[in-house]
Amino acid sequence: MKKRIVFLFLLFISVGYSYAQQNDLNYPLTNMTNASIKGDSETLIKYTSPRLIKVMGGNSNALKLFKEVYSSMLQTGVSIDSIVNYTKGPIYNIGQLRYLQIPQIIIMNTKEEGKKLIGHGLLLALNETGKGPWTFLDYGNLNQQQVDILLPEFKGVVDLVNRPETKPILVDNTEVDNLVNEVLKTLDKMLNP
Repeated sequence: MKKRIVFLFLLFISVGYSYAQQNDLNYPLTNMTNASIKGDSETLIKYTSPRLIKVMGGNSNALKLFKEVYSSMLQTGVSIDSIVNYTKGPIYNIGQLRYLQIPQIIIMNTKEEGKKLIGHGLLLALNETGKGPWTFLDYGNLNQQQVDILLPEFKGVVDLVNRPETKPILVDNTEVDNLVNEVLKTLDKMLNP
């Protein structure tokens, strides 16, 4: 009986700790996602990994680049409608660095009436000290050399580059929900066998 109580206690602590880790990730991820949808470059800077900001030449250069990207999207008639973040994967550790790979489904408005573009993103949530705030790095378009510069502790340990290249697809508005659900089911099968 005593062993059962100890086991249940340890299980409760383990589940609670795992939930707390996910929960402290949700607030910054939600803010980052909302900033991406709104094109709020100032908030994006706040939640972008300092590693990426440094490589971009600091906050002012990163801010300028973010604004240029959003301006370019709007000029082509594309804007982000919504983003679905898949956060069911495990949180990993390399030393004090905690990280989570977050596949994203990005739904975009287009000029074409009754249509949406569906794309994907690959976001990496990083917690540098294991205790501090989570920041994010979009690694979907990085090559191996760039990954090695930004994340030297991943070299030979974590493979972020080998992934299929896909382009956004144009679908009817009525197909969006079904497509998103199918992608989420596929992710469940792939990442949580």
